[in-house]
Amino acid sequence: MIRRTTRQAFPLPAITLAVLWVAGCPPYDPGAPPIEHPTVRFEGKPVSGTPPLTVQFTQESYTTNDAPITGWLWRFGDGAASMLPDPEHTYRDAGVYSVALTVAVPGATTTVTREDYIMVDKPTSGEGEDEDEDEGE
Repeated sequence: MIRRTTRQAFPLPAITLAVLWVAGCPPYDPGAPPIEHPTVRFEGKPVSGTPPLTVQFTQESYTTNDAPITGWLWRFGDGAASMLPDPEHTYRDAGVYSVALTVAVPGATTTVTREDYIMVDKPTSGEGEDEDEDEGE
């Protein structure tokens, strides 16, 4: 299941605009063309396995009006996050994880969540054990 959330930027009080300007958001311009929300697409490989499972995430987000993408926020479902466009993440515990990617352009963000996207199975007997267990004999 994929959830898509979009947010539209609206004019804010002057003091808030001053803060947003410092953060890199453009001031409100009533004559500007409508804000184009980014289209967010991503995939991870592999999406299942035993821990530790290292997944390479790749985003394929874009806008149709060539607005520059100014930021990414990945939430991996295990409490970890990344602001890289194409991060790698290692899942250390068995479980099923939903992954969300928020993409920002000037004045708008879009978030896509892929529910139950990563499946980390419990290791079977013998898998995932330290190889150094027998040291010191």
